[in-house]
Amino acid sequence: MEERIDLLLARKLSGEATEAELQELQQWLKAHPETGFVMEVVNTTQSLSPNNNQEWAADSWASLEAAMNAPEAAADPEQTAEIPVTGRKIRRFPQWAMAAAVLAVIAIAAAFLFKPHPSKDSIKGTENNTIATRKGARSSVQLPDGTTVWLNSSSRLTYGDGFAHGAREVFLQGEAYFKVAGNEQHPFIVHAGNIQVRVLGTTFNVKAYTGDDKQEVVLLAGKVAVSTDRQPRELILAPGQKIQAWSASAPDSLQQQPLVVTTLQLEKGTDSCDETAWINNQLVFKNRTFLSLTKDMERWYNVNIHIQDASLENELFNGVFQKENVTEALKALQIATPFTFYQSGSEIYIKKAGS
Repeated sequence: MEERIDLLLARKLSGEATEAELQELQQWLKAHPETGFVMEVVNTTQSLSPNNNQEWAADSWASLEAAMNAPEAAADPEQTAEIPVTGRKIRRFPQWAMAAAVLAVIAIAAAFLFKPHPSKDSIKGTENNTIATRKGARSSVQLPDGTTVWLNSSSRLTYGDGFAHGAREVFLQGEAYFKVAGNEQHPFIVHAGNIQVRVLGTTFNVKAYTGDDKQEVVLLAGKVAVSTDRQPRELILAPGQKIQAWSASAPDSLQQQPLVVTTLQLEKGTDSCDETAWINNQLVFKNRTFLSLTKDMERWYNVNIHIQDASLENELFNGVFQKENVTEALKALQIATPFTFYQSGSEIYIKKAGS
């Protein structure tokens, strides 16, 4: 049972826990009220920024080890007395036991969130390395070959330990912006959903979230070749072009349609566009349906949005969000299309105005 709880805590920390797993964890915590401090540590861990989480983990580890090794103080009646809590009786843990439990949680957090990126010298064997972001978070990392990757929220990138010495292959769930280090002898290959992108050295963006009907590749500089599981013949993109493909979750008839290539309008003097504005902390949308936009907003603001009136799903919106919180963003959208909404925690419910 302890291993199961460790797993649930780890999945919550990494942002991968399903609703059923979160409920299972909550039920266990309710049945063991003496472990409430565990969730305090988890919540604190999840609120940390990427810049200070490693330092926090190290400091917490050191202080807790000191607490565990400290000599026991004289017995305090309050520390051993049974205290009634909402009809139950619990026994307070001595200092070392509480420290050990919290230390275990931090160990889990460190393993899943604070894992240092491997250096080129450490890349041996065949194990996989994973970089992940949760809802509302974005991150950048440099791969062992010198390639720089920006990960959008709710995204995961995996690559093998032999990455820098052989085939440069990565597996993406979500959205990422790549600046690939050139290496003609070892093409860089991205597997994302049912899309495969092959490059030699270039700058591009891939969006392939699980559950989204469409996947896309945007080329900003260089050259890429794109294929899909259904259409293995590669299509070559030129800078400023975008290719869209239907994902595996789309109806079978749509997946058989030809790949769609469009030309983008890059910002003058730059290699950026609306599709890549997210790396500058901007959520840009043009002619986006409400249903499609809310999926991005869920990931952007770490919320769950429920459109309770189907007639709103295909309403089109244009705009840019940068510093707005989710409430301000929704109020801005209300100017274009009348609707009402209310929020309960991280859940947001939207209805047509007057319904």
